[in-house]
Amino acid sequence: MQTLVFPSLGTDHTYPHTSASPRGCATSGLPVGYVIDRSEQPSNCELVPAANPTRIELSGNTGGCTIIASQPGDSTWAAAGSVRQRFRVGWQPISLSWADPPHDMRYPGSASVRIRVQSPDPFDGYISMKASGACAFANDDAANPAVGGRTVITATVVLRDPGPDEKGECTLTGDPVSDHTQSRKLTPRTYRVVGQAGNSSPSVSLSPS
Repeated sequence: MQTLVFPSLGTDHTYPHTSASPRGCATSGLPVGYVIDRSEQPSNCELVPAANPTRIELSGNTGGCTIIASQPGDSTWAAAGSVRQRFRVGWQPISLSWADPPHDMRYPGSASVRIRVQSPDPFDGYISMKASGACAFANDDAANPAVGGRTVITATVVLRDPGPDEKGECTLTGDPVSDHTQSRKLTPRTYRVVGQAGNSSPSVSLSPS
């Protein structure tokens, strides 16, 4: 009687590492076949290539699938009992932080801030930025800067009139956006907006950074 061995596919995969190799073997030496348990995850993974697959790829969002390995036997060997293994992929960890110290912003005109993007693998999503107070984003591209694998991105805001006392505040925050990324917001930061006639003192942050 033959025995089928199907090692674990691992449980610590994270995006973009969305594939695994099935490495089942039978004591008979006969080839091992694989199928996907479609009743559990009907469209979340695929066997590639379809005939004699050598890898499993996640085809949908974060999640997983169950692979069933089998060996039906032949004229000499009886069929081996099938073995199930689950293949799961988790969120890509992303950390956002301010790449520059806080500074004053001077109206009229625009001001830029830099954001550091940290992840074990390049992040190809975008950052959904929010601005409030005496500033606004000029357009959608400015409010949602694409990361494209960069480790530092720049976000630019257009400054508004800080008011009759020639002082105002611009508060910015951001959130990484991707189907495979857990939401981890950038810590909000408030900048001082100073009018042309205002006297700027050394740069300070009005909220924790």
